[in-house]
Amino acid sequence: MPGPSGPSRLVHSSTYYPDLDVPALLGQQGKGGAIYTFSVSSPAREVCIRGDWDGWVSSTPLERKGDTWQVLLRLSPGTHQYKYVMDGHWTLDPCTVTCPDGHGNTNNWVHVLASVPPSAQSSPRERERKYHGR
Repeated sequence: MPGPSGPSRLVHSSTYYPDLDVPALLGQQGKGGAIYTFSVSSPAREVCIRGDWDGWVSSTPLERKGDTWQVLLRLSPGTHQYKYVMDGHWTLDPCTVTCPDGHGNTNNWVHVLASVPPSAQSSPRERERKYHGR
């Protein structure tokens, strides 16, 4: 998407934090859940994300960190559709998969597993040792 200072570069990443007290982070009750980090580099003045995780009701603002906008969201297991809103304009993330929503729109989507594979639950050091045989 061209912006005032050139094209935007959208970047999406997701991270699972198995030992994180998710509710304390997000002000919710209970413990656990999948935390996704949504990131986007854009010259936009305001960036939000909306998704079907709450029926497209709320517009969650991303926080600017240098040239990148980020937000952590707790997502329940299942497939979730979402879109960025940059300076008031709905924007697809070209770095992730898209799907039609059945109403003439195209959205991005992420799939959250109900359980995390054991390899994702190990520490980075344990995964490196296992991968490199050390």
